[in-house]
Amino acid sequence: MNEIDSSNLESENDWKSAPPKEFLNIVLHELRTPMTLISGYVEILSNEKQKELHPEAIRVISDSIQKMEKLCEDIASYTRELMRKSDP
Repeated sequence: MNEIDSSNLESENDWKSAPPKEFLNIVLHELRTPMTLISGYVEILSNEKQKELHPEAIRVISDSIQKMEKLCEDIASYTRELMRKSDP
């Protein structure tokens, strides 16, 4: 799968005109980048001392990240299937 550089998209119109497969790759990239950072912070906050301060918040954030990661996996699978069908 070709990696799409979302920094090349200068305007909202670039998003609108991107082919569906490229658009999905861009969406995945834009979702995964902040999710990686958030996951790292949750891991830091999950140490024993911090976990006692905000256990519910840490659980909710962690569960939400897992749901978003699953969504990204589903989008990636769908994109691979689109690419497979469009390749001769």
